[in-house]
Amino acid sequence: IILAYKCVKAMKHRYRDKEHQLMKIREEEQELAEAVDREITREELRIIETTKDDNCFKYVYRLYVKNTKAEEKADCFIAWSGMLATNFPKRRTFLMQREYCQDMQDVKHILLKLRYNKIREDWR
Repeated sequence: IILAYKCVKAMKHRYRDKEHQLMKIREEEQELAEAVDREITREELRIIETTKDDNCFKYVYRLYVKNTKAEEKADCFIAWSGMLATNFPKRRTFLMQREYCQDMQDVKHILLKLRYNKIREDWR
């Protein structure tokens, strides 16, 4: 629940209304279905997590994580978090998010995706 609200706070400006958010969720779920099912090793994850420089982080993230199932699951979780900023029932939102965040590995990927989104926005 705390992670979901962290996503809302980080991406608040992106959420418009319930219909827009549902459309975004469907889009992310479609990307998840098409994503590459490549397992990210512990060593790769450690490299990504310990990278301090934003340029290096962006490069390493693209190299190891971009377009994988793990990244798309994180995107789906973040998209569902957007429903918390609308009048959609919170309990249902949390139940739907549970599908995309089942262990500590998923939490790490969500936090990495939030960092990547922030860096990507800073570059625009």
